[in-house]
Amino acid sequence: MPKQTSNKTELQLEISSVYTKVAYVESIDGPDTEGQFWDATDLDSDDIEDGEPTGQCAPGSVSGEAFYDPNDATHQAIIARKLAGTKSNWKIKYPDDSEIAFEGTPRKFTPKAAKGDGLKASFEIKLSSVPVYPAAE
Repeated sequence: MPKQTSNKTELQLEISSVYTKVAYVESIDGPDTEGQFWDATDLDSDDIEDGEPTGQCAPGSVSGEAFYDPNDATHQAIIARKLAGTKSNWKIKYPDDSEIAFEGTPRKFTPKAAKGDGLKASFEIKLSSVPVYPAAE
């Protein structure tokens, strides 16, 4: 697979059954899904055996930063979902049209202002299930 640019990558939120690009996103981190393990070490073990997979994954979260527009409908929708604790469908869409789909609830959407910079907001979406990654070709 060739290297891809990050340019034109989108975070999308499902609003009224339509996936809508979240405005002014500057960066996206995640999903940071983690496999779960248990410790199988017993008194006869020569070494610590803490790498036994449980077969489960912690869904993790998606976070990032955007230029914040208080009047933007997508930013208002994220804030409304955060305050209501509403699960929503999301996608990260890449320039080649592949995507990662997930369900999650905004954990934070934090506006910030700093001298010499634009108005921004950091965000975090807590996933409620393991994300669906693009299928291998």
